[in-house]
Amino acid sequence: LYQTNERRQYQRLRREQMDMAVQRVYGGEHLLRLLVRMPRLLADTNMDQTRMSCAIAGLNDFMRYLAKNPHFFSPKVRPT
Repeated sequence: LYQTNERRQYQRLRREQMDMAVQRVYGGEHLLRLLVRMPRLLADTNMDQTRMSCAIAGLNDFMRYLAKNPHFFSPKVRPT
């Protein structure tokens, strides 16, 4: 949750319902926003080339998994 209003919203929800899972509120849409920002976030790190390649390979594997499993983004799979 990188936007201030989202963090405040989540903190309020946690106060109201302590056992609420973050996945019930913030799902695949937020994950996609993070993945879109990831190249810039990685560019701002001081990782060496080996670690950067490993991180990119892991992200590529994860995105392939998401592409093969689009049901992940369905509200029905969010925990209750």
